[in-house]
Amino acid sequence: MRLRVGMLTAVVVVALVAAAAGTSWCFPTRFGPATGLVDLPTSDCIEQGMAELALDYTKVEGGEKIWPARILFGVSDSAELGIGYATIQDGESEHITSFAGKVTVLREPEAGFGLGVGIAMLNGKSDDLLNVYAVVSKQLPMPAPATTGVALGGARLRTHAGLMFTRVSDGSSDHELKPFVGFDVANPGGTAFVAEYKWTKFGDDHIAAAIRYPVTPQVTVQAGVARAGTTLGQNDYRFILGLSYNLGSPM
Repeated sequence: MRLRVGMLTAVVVVALVAAAAGTSWCFPTRFGPATGLVDLPTSDCIEQGMAELALDYTKVEGGEKIWPARILFGVSDSAELGIGYATIQDGESEHITSFAGKVTVLREPEAGFGLGVGIAMLNGKSDDLLNVYAVVSKQLPMPAPATTGVALGGARLRTHAGLMFTRVSDGSSDHELKPFVGFDVANPGGTAFVAEYKWTKFGDDHIAAAIRYPVTPQVTVQAGVARAGTTLGQNDYRFILGLSYNLGSPM
């Protein structure tokens, strides 16, 4: 337990003190793409007229390999649309297609907090998944260097909390209404540490964390760990690796 806490602390410190140019805040979530953390959304939307393309790799329980590809579009100053396609390779190939939309109802700093509502639909070979959610985001003041012993250099901390309705159509049409939480920490250069947790009755709870590093103003890489939980019904932790590319305005 102490080793895990120590490793997590080291990861956060590295993310805070690293220097890079660019931004990582429009990185699309892996499934049912939306601006967010690893798999869970924040209240934010990608900028109007912009597009973000992303691809990740995950090897999960039983040797399955998952390649989630997705693209995110800013369709207005407060709304985005995402399209995703994931390949699962395990002897036979299975495919998951997804469509997602989100609207930012309130945003910081105009309001005291950000509020977003959205929907995501995932269509797989054996079942379909529907997520409907509302999420609140809030930027918090960072502790002073005298308290932490680390020169944070203008880093920012945002917390996120939401409620998600999930329906699985696999013949039984099971469903749940569960909360989720998360946070992201980023330095002025754009290097970020993101983490998330979602309660679920479909097996083990979902948990994920990753570091995002902007290699260039257009390209951001992501590395971390995730237990898929509700998303794919996987109950073990696996390494994830991916990148996103900012296409700018595709028009």
